[in-house]
Amino acid sequence: MPHNNLNYGIFLKKKVMQNKIIQTLFILMLLLGSLSCIEEYKLAIDTADTAKYVVYGNINNQKENQTIQISYSSGIDAPTFIPLNDCEVIVSDNKGNVFESFQNNKGYYKIYIPEEYLEPGSAFKIDIVTPNGDQITSDYDTLYQCADLDSVYYSREDIPSDEFGQHLEKIQFQIDMEGTQEESAYYIYTMEETWEYHSKYLKEWYYNGRELNHIVPPDSSTHICWKTQSVPNIYILSTEYLSGNNYTKFPLHDVTNLSEKLAYGYSLKVIQHATSKTTFNHFRKLRNNISSEGGLYMKQPEQVRGNLYNLTAPEDEVLGYFFVSSTQSKRIFVDKFEDMEMYYSTMCFQQWLRFGLRSLPPHGPPTYLLNGASFKLSEECVDCTERGGTTIKPAFWPK
Repeated sequence: MPHNNLNYGIFLKKKVMQNKIIQTLFILMLLLGSLSCIEEYKLAIDTADTAKYVVYGNINNQKENQTIQISYSSGIDAPTFIPLNDCEVIVSDNKGNVFESFQNNKGYYKIYIPEEYLEPGSAFKIDIVTPNGDQITSDYDTLYQCADLDSVYYSREDIPSDEFGQHLEKIQFQIDMEGTQEESAYYIYTMEETWEYHSKYLKEWYYNGRELNHIVPPDSSTHICWKTQSVPNIYILSTEYLSGNNYTKFPLHDVTNLSEKLAYGYSLKVIQHATSKTTFNHFRKLRNNISSEGGLYMKQPEQVRGNLYNLTAPEDEVLGYFFVSSTQSKRIFVDKFEDMEMYYSTMCFQQWLRFGLRSLPPHGPPTYLLNGASFKLSEECVDCTERGGTTIKPAFWPK
């Protein structure tokens, strides 16, 4: 359950942020002192640069139904997914086999590749014809054998803060992998996290614009939810320069006690992708460019070009990447920690009704209340789905 003083966690976050802001301002003051005039700089982006083709696809050996995503790039000021429909999409291998696709959703294309074709050593490429006739192709990417994902585990760690004698806590997930010289030395890790969370109150009192209603027993149908999402960071591991194709205690994702994720139960699915060196280097550059470390004097970002080309208009860059991988996956469950204090918000807002029900509008949707007509509750207080989750328990969740 949340700590009685929820502001404690927010306070720690603010202090860390304040220190970073002060350091940045100090550096900026030094720079301003050495310049006689500062002019506003506006990023000049050609309109044509915001209408590029974007292709993303991963062929892996753990599924026969593969998915390719095709879209247009969007403006930097309002990023959004703009699907590209009615494309002809074909995946072929280096042995002359061709696999056609069908569109099953806007911008998404399904390709069926039987398991017997997804063998280590095979290489695949993609060819696309857009509705206006542009032909897009990719380089071949080779499927390598995946090392054993031996185990996924976590450790409890303290996080030093700027406040003397105060600290936060986190759980740090780690993996051990054990491979042979015949297996790939280049790995990308993707993760999917799921956690259980609760609304603060049950649905018990509500006002429908005419009268006060009391639900007996209280409605608990939207009290418990589960939310699943991909972990956005890029995690890569190479054993190229190690004495053996194995690694222990490789750090991945972490979760702190400033999140509700650890309050009632948490699950992390780790997927280990064995890739080619070319694909590994592409994701290495992406990771370096999005790294938050470095501050004002960070190194210049690397230019990251994909392996897709517009044959009809070679001067038009195609964004995205197409690659193949063999994978292994493991899931870990983390039960709630009784000895870890949690500092998080339930997004529940309570408004005191000074004049009781007369403070509420006579028309509109039901208004949920606390203690009869004392406080008005936000939807998040009684409906956990308002925070993006579902009341349907995942099939893999412990009983």
